[in-house]
Amino acid sequence: LPLYAEFVARKFGVKKVSCAYFTLPEAVSNADLKLLEIDEETRNSALLKAEEIAEKISRREFAPAENSKLQSNFAPYFDFADSISDFLEYE
Repeated sequence: LPLYAEFVARKFGVKKVSCAYFTLPEAVSNADLKLLEIDEETRNSALLKAEEIAEKISRREFAPAENSKLQSNFAPYFDFADSISDFLEYE
């Protein structure tokens, strides 16, 4: 979430971005939406890690996981994730 928040902040020129996430327990009826406060340390750590990963990808030292199909009651809501790699190009 820190990376999404950073993207939105830069894209729309705002300083504060509120983020939330879904909790997805085994019982769908117990699903919930929770707010997440992102402090400066977490933000900076996420940006640094993203830069490290991007550098590894550019050196072909890191590749997307293969066969990462979701196996849960929530798969119908997230099955699009399996086809994302069809739209990505790695140089």
